[in-house]
Amino acid sequence: MMRQGPMTPTVYVETSENRLDPQTSVKVVWDESRVECKNFATLAEALEFAHSLCEAEDDGIPTV
Repeated sequence: MMRQGPMTPTVYVETSENRLDPQTSVKVVWDESRVECKNFATLAEALEFAHSLCEAEDDGIPTV
C-alpha cells in the first residue's frame, strides 16, 4: 500500500454582497469528506486567517 504524505488544503475566500451585514467566509477543503468554514466581519481578518494556514515555505507563492 502506498503511503500518502500530509494533505495540503485548498483555501477559498468568499465575500458576501449584503451591505447590511457584510461577511467574508474562508472555506478550507481538505477532501470531499472534510470541509471547514469560518466567517469573518472583514476581508482583512479573513485573509489573515487564510494566510496563517499556509506554511512558511509557501511565502514565495503569489495570492490573488
